[in-house]
Amino acid sequence: MKKTDKSGKEEVKAKIKNKMSILKVPVFKVSKKNFLKKVRFTISQNQQLQASTVNPEFLVEAQKDREFFKILQQTFNVPDGVGVLWAGYFKEKTRKARGYLGHFRRMFWFLFSLILVPFWQKIFNVFPEKISGSDIFWDLLTLAERKKWRVFLLGGGRGVAKLTAQKIKIRFPQLKVVEATSGGVIEKLKTPHLVKKIQITQPQLLFVAFGSPKQEKWIAYNLKNLPKPLVAIGVGGTFDFVAGKIRRAPKIMRSLGLEWFWRLILEPKKRLKRIWIAVFVFPWLVFKDSA
Repeated sequence: MKKTDKSGKEEVKAKIKNKMSILKVPVFKVSKKNFLKKVRFTISQNQQLQASTVNPEFLVEAQKDREFFKILQQTFNVPDGVGVLWAGYFKEKTRKARGYLGHFRRMFWFLFSLILVPFWQKIFNVFPEKISGSDIFWDLLTLAERKKWRVFLLGGGRGVAKLTAQKIKIRFPQLKVVEATSGGVIEKLKTPHLVKKIQITQPQLLFVAFGSPKQEKWIAYNLKNLPKPLVAIGVGGTFDFVAGKIRRAPKIMRSLGLEWFWRLILEPKKRLKRIWIAVFVFPWLVFKDSA
């Protein structure tokens, strides 16, 4: 039995050792299946893990925010967003492009790969798959119910976390949701009242929905004072989707990598700047970084 456990540990380590730097931020080449194995391994070994589903906005923000950048050097980052998958594909195609001719090769692949974005599922395969917070949330809850793990929901607007808990209990009646709280307006990272709640309830999974980079900073600052074992992950607007506050893009739009366009339609004022960053600023920074 011990031999099997040792083999399992080695398999997990082997599966997650490969990563790629996108704008100097390490992003692991890991499938959803192996991400879940990493979570199981962390909890079985009584350890802690901060995971981040990084998208183009994350990576652009990290170029300006040094604290956020340093945090992403330490977290277990997985690719969330077609833009990150595109960046991996572009970097792989141009990694040997050097000198004068290399510049033209990079320019060619930059323009050509952008044309290929609608076909990302079949072509952008440097990263095994896109792992979005909104999708992995349900996979983690499925795992938590099966393993009888305790779950803590933190963040969202007033009442959203509690409504999210009610929704997920319908789907997962045996799931142990030990707390669901908005946490209030988080102006400082030091929040002893929230840390105390987590210490008392002893969850194995902590979902934090403060929005990025606040949620990543909060987890990084407080993780050392939180119980073990624990996997903490920032999930952005996931609670709003689950609670029904915001409609998620239809599956066809998500499959074409157009979820950003759907969010723009629903929240034009809030999303316009973010879309500009993801669609224009991020590709340009990746291109410059490849030189």
